[in-house]
Amino acid sequence: MYDVISQRRPAALLGGLAWLLSLFYFLVQAVAQAAFTPAYSLLDDRISDLGNTACGPWLTHAYACSPLHAWMNAALIATGVLLVLGAVLTWREWPARRLSVAGLVCVILAGLGYIVVGLAPENVAIGLHLLGATNLLTSNLALLLFGLATRRDGTWPGGLALVCATIGFAGLLVGPLLVAMTGHGGGFSERLALYPLIVWVILAGARFRHNGTRGRVMHRATV
Repeated sequence: MYDVISQRRPAALLGGLAWLLSLFYFLVQAVAQAAFTPAYSLLDDRISDLGNTACGPWLTHAYACSPLHAWMNAALIATGVLLVLGAVLTWREWPARRLSVAGLVCVILAGLGYIVVGLAPENVAIGLHLLGATNLLTSNLALLLFGLATRRDGTWPGGLALVCATIGFAGLLVGPLLVAMTGHGGGFSERLALYPLIVWVILAGARFRHNGTRGRVMHRATV
């Protein structure tokens, strides 16, 4: 049994906007990649390399420099804040099921991971940076839990969440094997693991905004 929420919820609309603004993450990343020296490799270079605060030898490069590292780290922090805000503000609009709650908690944990990664660049505090990088796992757990929680509701966010989770976990599992076998693919597999959640929250945020302006937000389970 579902109850259609017929009134606009300002909190949900703001939460949807927060998730929608996560698009900023991709825009800043693209600009930082263009400024990176030498030419940035989407195949081999990690996202965190863009936030490296020092120029010099690093991982796959004899010399590397990210002139816009401050912008990239700020974008990571902002993305984390937006993920957390979106989860908190849209909390009441999701089906009242344990899996949905667990999924929202994982989104919050992933957001906190982004914040830690932005505050602790890899060349400054590698231990904290790696702790923040656990968002590689929590991002995809969130998608899996959302997908399982809403798979029977007949709405596209649930099905899309499962597709995104499949892509994300493939990146997590195949990436290390690919690097071990070929020495390449670390950056590509990291993107496979991290991007699906951001893409999903942008689309989910757009749905909240669209439905909210039409006078209804989401369907929420009452039993």
